[in-house]
Amino acid sequence: YALTSNSENFGIAVLEALASGTPAVVTTGVALADLVKEQNLGWVVDLEIEAIATAIQECLDHPETTKLMGDRATEYVAEHYSWNKIARSLETIYTDIIEQNANIKLK
Repeated sequence: YALTSNSENFGIAVLEALASGTPAVVTTGVALADLVKEQNLGWVVDLEIEAIATAIQECLDHPETTKLMGDRATEYVAEHYSWNKIARSLETIYTDIIEQNANIKLK
């Protein structure tokens, strides 16, 4: 999957591709670029035709590496972005807000 953009606030399509086992080629303006790079889930390149083409060609030329990245991507997304994980995180955030408001009212 490739998402080339000057600016993306999140890039949900990137996350969906990663969840399905498809490594991503993203440009530095995509918010998930750091995640892709840090977790080695694809390629992060500058928004330049040659850099994008090179990354896509590398992906096609190295199917074993691409498969390993895809497997790692599926595992990472399942662990960090599942609905259960998101729901637990939101529950924690809301609980913290409620507790903070309760403490403010008590003062």
